[in-house]
Amino acid sequence: MATATGASIVPISICYAHKVHPKNYVLPVRMGRRIPASIHVGEPIDTEGKSEDELTENVWCQIAENLPESQKPLVGTPRSVK
Repeated sequence: MATATGASIVPISICYAHKVHPKNYVLPVRMGRRIPASIHVGEPIDTEGKSEDELTENVWCQIAENLPESQKPLVGTPRSVK
């Protein structure tokens, strides 16, 4: 969709979101507890002249680059579903 409109893609990495809102909790964890969650907003990726596969790879790598080692995708993880 971004390539059709010429819009840039901004990669966003959310670190430790599972500690802020664990899957077994109805509400997020109470404020006041120190949780190392963070959000990293990457540099915009220009879509002009790039294929969908190129963009998927680039965005995937930019998101993974800003995650802590414990949350990086495993080697061989598929990057897109076709």
